[in-house]
Amino acid sequence: MSFSKNHWLIPFLFLCLAIIGLNTGCVNFVTQGRQNSAYWGGYSSGQKLELLRDCFVARVDDGLDGYRHILLPQGDVWTPARLHPAPVKISYWNKGGTNEWRFPGIDLTGVIPAGTVIEICHVKVNRGWSWWAGAHRTATVYGKIIDGEFHGLLVDMSDASVLRCDEMREPNPILLSPIN
Repeated sequence: MSFSKNHWLIPFLFLCLAIIGLNTGCVNFVTQGRQNSAYWGGYSSGQKLELLRDCFVARVDDGLDGYRHILLPQGDVWTPARLHPAPVKISYWNKGGTNEWRFPGIDLTGVIPAGTVIEICHVKVNRGWSWWAGAHRTATVYGKIIDGEFHGLLVDMSDASVLRCDEMREPNPILLSPIN
């Protein structure tokens, strides 16, 4: 094999490696945050929170955590650092049902009423490197709904949280109240 005859192979190989790297280009490690780690932000393991307003429960598939359920406030509630869009009012969604409101990657599955209790149970920490973002570290706090229709469902608390200046999240006081 002569380089002069097959000089097109080198760029072709680099292109193949780049495509493979962009599609898989993520070295990722998932761990559970320890009880005393800073990854919990303003949450703590076993903490119980009461939902102050009705919120959607939605199934999403984005980011490093893959398919998961999220606690999603309606669109007119002030939630700094909201990650996912939602209908402006739950009453609008109730009139049309899930088929009337669509957003790619978000499947609204129901409404969790105010007064529902959520117990914070764990934090998932993703660390790694990707072609798009370089080195990254994200922490996602999860809670378990302990009463009502969605009893036992594990939900990502990110959209019901406030983002602090150190990129950690804490419960949004408009949506969540600690139970003593």
